[in-house]
Amino acid sequence: MCIAGWLWGDPHIVTLDTGNYTFNGLGEYTMVDAKNGHFELQARTKLAKGGGTATVFTAAVAKEANTSAVQVALKDGG
Repeated sequence: MCIAGWLWGDPHIVTLDTGNYTFNGLGEYTMVDAKNGHFELQARTKLAKGGGTATVFTAAVAKEANTSAVQVALKDGG
């Protein structure tokens, strides 16, 4: 079975169980830890431009057991 979650913008998240929320945490977070570490997705946020406390996703890294990690990051300046 395939279950999808979504991340976008100033972190709006649709969870794997279809919950919706906005997350403005600042830092690095584990977003998915499936089957006790068999698959893990981590994300990084930073403050959005323009001041205030809103954050945006700037990087993510995914790793499945017995594989290499794959990382995607925005370059500075967007």
